[in-house]
Amino acid sequence: MNHKLSVLVQVDLERTCCRLSVTGRLTEINQQALYPLIHKARTLPSDIRVVVDLTSARGAEGDALELLRRVVDSDDAWQQQLEDIIAIAQRKFGV
Repeated sequence: MNHKLSVLVQVDLERTCCRLSVTGRLTEINQQALYPLIHKARTLPSDIRVVVDLTSARGAEGDALELLRRVVDSDDAWQQQLEDIIAIAQRKFGV
């Protein structure tokens, strides 16, 4: 099944907020597409608040939300992300 995400990035410079509004079904694999967007948003001025809005998403599969939460909550997200991707691949493909 084809699970594509659509992301609308809204930056409100007056209120110092960057909102990533996500639509589509979040999976363990496609949630990785949000990492570069979150990372880019975090490079904006340090006082800007980054919000990942999943209220319009059609749901989430498996550990997708937990994996995404780790990225959003962690300063060392990129190293953890790589380890999580490897673990998922190992479980799915029996490597």
